[in-house]
Amino acid sequence: ATRKIMDIRMAEYERKHTVWEQACKAKASKKQESKASRKTAEEGDRSAIKDEAIDVSEDVGDEPQPPTDIADEIDLEFSFHSPKALGQWSEEIQEEMEELKYKGVSKTLLEGLKRGIGMHHEGCKTVYKQAVEILFRRGYLKVVFATG
Repeated sequence: ATRKIMDIRMAEYERKHTVWEQACKAKASKKQESKASRKTAEEGDRSAIKDEAIDVSEDVGDEPQPPTDIADEIDLEFSFHSPKALGQWSEEIQEEMEELKYKGVSKTLLEGLKRGIGMHHEGCKTVYKQAVEILFRRGYLKVVFATG
């Protein structure tokens, strides 16, 4: 289950790294063209001056970092979530966590959800309670504290 997630993460990393390498090569090529056009212009060829407008300051960004291994990310000794459910519903679970973070749910509650622990209480935000219900039905949450 987690192998599938790591394969997806690695494929995304490789795609981003390839794009980054191509951008670096393109930037280097533009710099070289710009230097050549300046040299030609200095030698008196006026047609080369219009090539001077090439923008070589384009930032290609930082090199993408390899993905973190899931084994390092989630310490199973301190987690109750279902690895099977994580593998099967990984995208939906990640979207649910992102939405909760965006809606201002406490970091402590989010960390609990990531570890398979939820709380269903009338004092919690409705969006959080709904996420707990969904994650529990999908088998991701193994521990839920609830009011009666």
